[in-house]
Amino acid sequence: MGRDERRVLVRHVLPSCLAPIIVTTTLGIANVSFIQDNLWLSLFPGLAIFVTVPGFNLFGDGLRDALDPRLK
Repeated sequence: MGRDERRVLVRHVLPSCLAPIIVTTTLGIANVSFIQDNLWLSLFPGLAIFVTVPGFNLFGDGLRDALDPRLK
């Protein structure tokens, strides 16, 4: 329709391609790390998360039970 090709690419094609490029890039970051070769790099942080999250959940439940007047 008389528009410059560069303007069409920048305004219409590039924004449509940007989301799949971002997703592919973020998924590809996992392949860069050495987690597949060295399991211990993810084992200790995973165990720390595995212990910490239930601990905070139990703490929050206990705190709610202690402070909620409707439960007494």
